[in-house]
Amino acid sequence: MALCAPADTDGQGTLGDGTTTTRLTPVVMTGATSAAYICGFYRTSGYIGADPDVVCMTGDNGNGQIGNGTYTDKTTLTCTDLTPPAVPTLSLQTNKLANGAYHTAAIRADGTLWAWGYNSYGQLGTNNTTTFNYPVQVGSATNWQYVSAGYYHTMAIKSDGTLWAWGYNGYGQLGDGTTTSRLVPVQIGSATNWVKVVCGQYHTLALNANGALYVWGYNAYGQIGDGTATTRTVPTQPLAFTPGWLDIGAGANHTLGVKSDGTLMAWGYNGNGQLGDGTGNTRYQPNAVSNILPGTVAYLSGGTQHSIAVLTNSTVMGWGYNAYGQLGDGTTKTRLTPVIMSGISTATKVACGDNHTLLLLSNGTMRACGYNGYGQLGDGSNTNRTTPVVCTGVTDGAYIASMYYTSGVLQSTNPDVVCMSGFNGYGQLGNSTYTDKNTFTCTDLSPTPVVLTQQPYKVTNGYQHTVAIRGDGTLWAWGYNGQGQLGNGTNTNTSNPVQVGSATTGPV
Repeated sequence: MALCAPADTDGQGTLGDGTTTTRLTPVVMTGATSAAYICGFYRTSGYIGADPDVVCMTGDNGNGQIGNGTYTDKTTLTCTDLTPPAVPTLSLQTNKLANGAYHTAAIRADGTLWAWGYNSYGQLGTNNTTTFNYPVQVGSATNWQYVSAGYYHTMAIKSDGTLWAWGYNGYGQLGDGTTTSRLVPVQIGSATNWVKVVCGQYHTLALNANGALYVWGYNAYGQIGDGTATTRTVPTQPLAFTPGWLDIGAGANHTLGVKSDGTLMAWGYNGNGQLGDGTGNTRYQPNAVSNILPGTVAYLSGGTQHSIAVLTNSTVMGWGYNAYGQLGDGTTKTRLTPVIMSGISTATKVACGDNHTLLLLSNGTMRACGYNGYGQLGDGSNTNRTTPVVCTGVTDGAYIASMYYTSGVLQSTNPDVVCMSGFNGYGQLGNSTYTDKNTFTCTDLSPTPVVLTQQPYKVTNGYQHTVAIRGDGTLWAWGYNGQGQLGNGTNTNTSNPVQVGSATTGPV
């Protein structure tokens, strides 16, 4: 097909011959064959050929008029298949570890859910607002399968496909139609086909088995993707492409998703290029990420202002804010489009913190890069890293988590052992202290309890601790110990009885 239009003086490729040169005689439009219908208006040209469901366009794309999921001008014809993508059938996924801003949640091998750390909004789900620096059980359910955490809220899916939420709800991020915070898990709707849930700072997104994506909560930056900035208190579908999603991820105020055709999309806040579209423009509906081929994304995560994707070839690409080296490309240069992370070729999972990135490799070891002021990289230092470094002592990782200034990993061979590093000001490392760690410190979620083998002669409760005298006259205590009320010479809380001294004076 040839086209003559001596008006292409704005350099936008309207003629489709691979140049931006004005032509006074007809030239061949590269790649155009068997045209059935043609169109041209202003600075854009297009045609439909032998396949009536494929439209090919070239020229100005400043408003997305080419229809290829970008806003980039084209000098040659770019084709889009209008055939709706097949609706995927998805299975319930598993994720057993999650970090919030200052709290942690983990699922044990027996399906019970445990949480620890900051709890002022009830994000631990323990029916109180008491902060714990050691793991406490969330209810009595034994069928938890997937857990995720936002700054101050927690979301989880049970093995029956039901969705549950608790914690801070000031922006409706729990999805129960209110802005009331919840101290215990509440079920969201009645659906039983949820397969994955992911939390941003104050927004939540979840995917069901039919590939339908729902987002709710804070929306000032368009992170819900419904074309507005209106906060939503119930699950709401983004514009376009629904159903038809394969995977999801979230940053603080932006959202990531993989369409059923494999295209990676992003929307929400974009002040540091975390949407990866080559601009700093906030997007209120899904928009294609540049430089990543369809069908090549295996795993997603977002930080406060950066995004990371593990590709199907086990390499890693990152984009967005990079002042601390969290993109791992050896620089501190912010990137508006994806760049390759240095030295990684066997990655399987990624978890992004505030300004750091955590990677799980196929051999169970971990790498990390970015901000390390609290030791969250777990390399034994507090030095920021612009390329990935080894996380000391981790050799058997199965699930990883990271948010704000904390990193964590749940082991594979011992699935009840969680190891954590970084900021611990609210006990979110779960090791019964409030001391930051720059190497991974491990906590067993299934400790062998100390059994009082003889019937206690006398037992009494304090506000948050218990004391008992055994029949042999020894004294034992357990519970909260912040002021030394257990009398064992420490300030460490414990859920197991510890002996107080060595006296055996007999029943009093």
